[in-house]
Amino acid sequence: MGEQRTLWLSTPELCTQLKVSRSSLRRWVHSGLLREGQHWVRMNPCCPRSDQLWQPERCAVQINRQRPHCRR
Repeated sequence: MGEQRTLWLSTPELCTQLKVSRSSLRRWVHSGLLREGQHWVRMNPCCPRSDQLWQPERCAVQINRQRPHCRR
């Protein structure tokens, strides 16, 4: 059967795709709206300051749930 691959984007790529700023992403992570392991992962799990990779579909769904007036 066909296997679905998950698309992962870098932070700049996600910001461009969702038309949001880095500070908005950071705020949503700190507030718990976007969760590690569900919406994003660290490129290097051993380094707490590592760059992040994001699942754009999951992020968009979660953001739109919180902000329905901003649907794209």
